[in-house]
Amino acid sequence: MRPIAELCTEVDQGLQQVSLQLTNDGFVSRRYEGTLDGRALRAGLSLFVDTGGPHRLTSGQATGYQLSLEYDNGLPTRWVMGTDIPLLLRRGLTRVANVTPSALLRADDTAWAGRFLSPEVKPAFTHLAEVATFAEQRPGVMQLQVRRFGDTTLPPLLPLLHAFAAVARASQAAPAPRPSKARLADNRALMMVLITLAVLATFGTCLVLGFSLLPY
Repeated sequence: MRPIAELCTEVDQGLQQVSLQLTNDGFVSRRYEGTLDGRALRAGLSLFVDTGGPHRLTSGQATGYQLSLEYDNGLPTRWVMGTDIPLLLRRGLTRVANVTPSALLRADDTAWAGRFLSPEVKPAFTHLAEVATFAEQRPGVMQLQVRRFGDTTLPPLLPLLHAFAAVARASQAAPAPRPSKARLADNRALMMVLITLAVLATFGTCLVLGFSLLPY
């Protein structure tokens, strides 16, 4: 475990090296904004914290984190790559190749996605595969996520950010990819609302059933 303030400071300083400015300095959720080649670039840090003893909300120590990068590249295609890809993201995509022994690349337009395995781009793409939990392209947005449980060690941020930028720029090179169909899951804010409502509905149903089984 590490002090929350120490981990936040390390991320703040690392992201400032590529001109990502802190816009929301929440206690366990921080947001950053900047640009890459004139397009919007965002980052987010969410901390998993030690809840401490029974008489305090938190011990002030972080037990893990989730670091994300989002780049509005405008591409209409879809691909995912990583060691832990959510089923919802990889559904319907075709296997392209293993980037590392444990990180698989899947894509809608497999021929177009082959550019990430070219000699010029593969070193940067491989670096993302080695560090990130997963990376994805959904219509309009390229995203990377690094998630660690029980581990507060950050990867070297500057090499990670440079690799992300290199892959983002390679994706902009001609020819353009074949457009992918839109999915409901592309609207992440809406999906979070729907998931929350589903959880609340399930919890409410369990409570009703539980009370109905109680003896009068």
